Amino acid sequence: MSIDDTEVSNLKKICDEIFGEVNFITIFIWQRAFAPVNMNKFASRNHDFVLCYAKQTDFLSWYGLPRSQEADTRYSNPDNDPRGPWTSGDLSVGPPVPEKIYEIVTPSGRVVYPPKGYCWRVTKERFAELLADNRIWFGKDGDSVPRLKRFLSEVKSTITPLTVWTHQEVSHSQDAKKELKELFEDQSVMDYPKPVKLMKRILELSTRENDIILDFFSGSATTAHAVMQLNAEDGGNRKFIMVQLPEKTDETSDAYKAGYKNICEIGKERIRRAGEKIVQETGKTDLDIGFKVFKLDSSNIKEWDPDFENLERDLFDLQNNIKEDRTKEDLLYEILLKIGLPLTVPIEEIDCRGKTIYNVAYGSVLICLEDEIDLDLVQEMLKHRSEHMPPKVILKESGFMSDAVKTNALQTLKKHGITDVRSV
Repeated sequence: MSIDDTEVSNLKKICDEIFGEVNFITIFIWQRAFAPVNMNKFASRNHDFVLCYAKQTDFLSWYGLPRSQEADTRYSNPDNDPRGPWTSGDLSVGPPVPEKIYEIVTPSGRVVYPPKGYCWRVTKERFAELLADNRIWFGKDGDSVPRLKRFLSEVKSTITPLTVWTHQEVSHSQDAKKELKELFEDQSVMDYPKPVKLMKRILELSTRENDIILDFFSGSATTAHAVMQLNAEDGGNRKFIMVQLPEKTDETSDAYKAGYKNICEIGKERIRRAGEKIVQETGKTDLDIGFKVFKLDSSNIKEWDPDFENLERDLFDLQNNIKEDRTKEDLLYEILLKIGLPLTVPIEEIDCRGKTIYNVAYGSVLICLEDEIDLDLVQEMLKHRSEHMPPKVILKESGFMSDAVKTNALQTLKKHGITDVRSV
């Protein structure tokens, strides 16, 4: 969660209540600006806060940042150690512990002690083991204060992040506006977008290749852009869920004049354009840049609220229980949610004499929401069932040509071992 210093204290109190104080990780400082604003009376604020919480820190997967070439160049191998490049660290530490204060004789014969107020990091016995394992460095001439060798091959493959993120690392707000204008042909369609590098930094710390990322206040969909970019860079298959209220754009804004009447339209177009740009720049034509759009609405099924004075009319209306303004796709996705399948499940549309059969999850679920369902259509569905287990079959209740066809269809399915048949 990113916020400025006006409300950061209140936001932290709210998050402590929601997630629990024990699940607070840290507050990162993002340098969102680099030039002072002299019109500010007291101070020119140039940073925002990024509050970081876990649902449960005990089970949190935290991955660190990829090691940079700059970090690895600090390692060298002046003594040709077969274990490869290494760097050295101070062998002294404070405060002093009596049993860790002892003399060390360098290869040149010089006797050295830890500095005043310090002791050696290890005991005399442990030092002897490290020396025998060639993990102590006395300098090229063998006369320097001893240092402990740390090998590149033994350090973590990632780096623990600092809490201050400079604009050189994760970009600033002007970079974010520039990124968006480049995608939208120099039009400023969003006032305060976040830079892709900032969101990518958060993803690198907290996600693996197959994770699902939810942004509940997605705005211009920078998070989706960052997910696709990171997938292109590391070969991941992360998925995103962007949630945004359809807030109307100002009628005087560039976004409104360009045809984007609400923020959701900006986000959708940003995902399309960003995906195409990433494919063009990387040449990875197999990169998954597709997405589906859903909106929150009432059920596609009519509610049963009988009027006992007109019961005959209500019963007649109930014969077709699907709302008139809903499509087959609307009903399909409601069914998927109700039977516990994700909205990203593979769906194949099969054409049978102009009618559509939905083959869901490679034949695990077969759905037909057509009118005038006959036995030929049922036989066609059987051709696409899963070879591993009997599928779940879902049919439109009012779609059967007659009650006799419905009875025969159920018997046909039962004959082929399919007993989980439902109607909507």
